[in-house]
Amino acid sequence: MDFIKVGAASPKLKISDTKYNLKEIETMILNAIEEEVKVLVFPELSISAYSCGDLFTNKKLIENCNLAIKNLVEFSKGKDILMAVGAPFLYRYSLYNCAYVILNGKVLGIVPKSYIPNYSEFYEKRWFTEGFNIKGLNVDLDFQKEVPFGTDLIFSFKNLKVGFEICEDLWVTIPPSSNLALMGANLICNLSASNELVSKSSYRKSLVQNQSARTMCSYIYSSAGVHESTTDLLFSGHMIIAENGTIIKENNRFK
Repeated sequence: MDFIKVGAASPKLKISDTKYNLKEIETMILNAIEEEVKVLVFPELSISAYSCGDLFTNKKLIENCNLAIKNLVEFSKGKDILMAVGAPFLYRYSLYNCAYVILNGKVLGIVPKSYIPNYSEFYEKRWFTEGFNIKGLNVDLDFQKEVPFGTDLIFSFKNLKVGFEICEDLWVTIPPSSNLALMGANLICNLSASNELVSKSSYRKSLVQNQSARTMCSYIYSSAGVHESTTDLLFSGHMIIAENGTIIKENNRFK
């Protein structure tokens, strides 16, 4: 069986500065290519940063995110690496928190976050719509037509079948990754912005480990870094790679 090197990346982002964030993402992609990484996962909303708050209702920010995605797709041409970045996507007057899956000059698909947290320190429903009912759709972007859009997407790449979920999706009763595994996925990627509380990191690690065991999959988890922290939320850039219930790699947080 062939082995494929995968990676998680948590860049130093600036809140709502899409040009700066794109440069940081592109630099990490080039570094990953040098390390022969073939699948690279960035955190939730990594194009804009997670902590934009009510700026997500600003038309200019959404336009800048769309432009950054277009430029990243252009940057990806000729590069043999499957990458996933997070960005908002406006569809029929509703805003979705999405993973853009990109390979060699093309958006392979857009996966919306199924479950939106709206409790305790989280109030994402102020800006985003839950995407669990989005399945089997195609959408048009400014630069690409008929892009698959939905939570039921599985991407074939080399000998992998790759599925995606976003942050809160892992914490619910039946994560989307469970259904994706039943559909044939053998690699799950999670774009996350999980904040830090006392003992939360160990619980988060156990979630990733246990879900990789239940789904009999490899699992890449990438969360927002310290530079996205605000007075509301503290982030640590937690990154984990697991395989069939075993933690393969975990970073030192708060770097």
